[in-house]
Amino acid sequence: GIWDAIKAFELLNDQNLIFDIAGDGPELESIKKYIKNNKINNINLLGKVPYEKMPKLYNESLIILAPSIWPEPFGRFIQESRASKTPLITTNVGGIPEGVENRVTGILVKPSNPEQLSKAIKELLTNKNLYKRIVHNLEAKVYEFSPEVIGKQRIDLYKTLIKYDNK
Repeated sequence: GIWDAIKAFELLNDQNLIFDIAGDGPELESIKKYIKNNKINNINLLGKVPYEKMPKLYNESLIILAPSIWPEPFGRFIQESRASKTPLITTNVGGIPEGVENRVTGILVKPSNPEQLSKAIKELLTNKNLYKRIVHNLEAKVYEFSPEVIGKQRIDLYKTLIKYDNK
């Protein structure tokens, strides 16, 4: 969905916004060429960012965009949004809606829809109440997938399995 994000950013046409793209996928050269040919000055291509530097990048961002176009089972970006308490705009595909409640812990849009993505970005940046509500909800849910909670769930599952096996 990287091209959807770029098109959405262009639709916003706001030179005060900076769009940082982390990653070095197969589209990188095409994106570089597109940015150069269209003289887009507020998109930064960061390339591959080491995982240990990603938390800082997320914490410095106002929004995380993850406009997936294929049905991901559960994107790591959901956990990263929660951990950094950075609102997420993503698509309503695959397992993503299981981890993101629309307008509660993020905003869900249709895949391959730069116009809807653009409107969601603008709304989240201009509707301070919605933004604050999502941040508050992310803070409340950050421990849902913490090592303590996941560890307890696994131990409980193992205990159940052991009891089941002894029957």
